[in-house]
Amino acid sequence: MVSPQSRTSEETVVIIDASAETAHEARELSCRTFFVQLPGSPVDRIVGDSSGYYSVDFSAPAFSEFVKTVLVPLAPNSVISRTAKGRAAASVAHAVLDACRNGEQSRKERK
Repeated sequence: MVSPQSRTSEETVVIIDASAETAHEARELSCRTFFVQLPGSPVDRIVGDSSGYYSVDFSAPAFSEFVKTVLVPLAPNSVISRTAKGRAAASVAHAVLDACRNGEQSRKERK
């Protein structure tokens, strides 16, 4: 088991619509983990001492705005899910993150 204090990786993983089992496995990774769950999800079975948690309707059109304002600053290395609903949201998140990263790269190249 990896203790929160021994986490040294700069990697950040966002897990959407995690089950308690998936959350437990993800917390064992040596990276920062953030969980994006639907409102009403059981927080106590998902979040650990060293993980972040966001309650948001990731099936709503406003999810892309959440990605821009919340996930982009976290600069996740990956956004994943093991559920169909979560994979659709992860796909949206990847598209928004890529667009933001490409926009930032373009601005740097113009300077």
